Amino acid sequence: MNRFFWEKDARDVGEEIDLGPAETGKWVRWEFRVLWAWDARGCLQILRDGQSLYRKQVPTAYRDWRGPYFKIGMYKPEWSAPGGVSFC
Repeated sequence: MNRFFWEKDARDVGEEIDLGPAETGKWVRWEFRVLWAWDARGCLQILRDGQSLYRKQVPTAYRDWRGPYFKIGMYKPEWSAPGGVSFC
């Protein structure tokens, strides 16, 4: 949840979500459904192979003139090591 810096106790709040064990040797279909809103109308739902794993009604955007800024990436620590190799 994000607030303006002048609001009381303003800070970004994060949450770590356990989406279950990784499965090797098969394709997995991930869906991230987001209703962008700076207030309680916002919603995040995560599905794996059509099954809902997580759903929460929370603010999902900053309350500013820019609107949502979506950023996603693959984080693989072994790539950053000298000679690091990825197996996928």
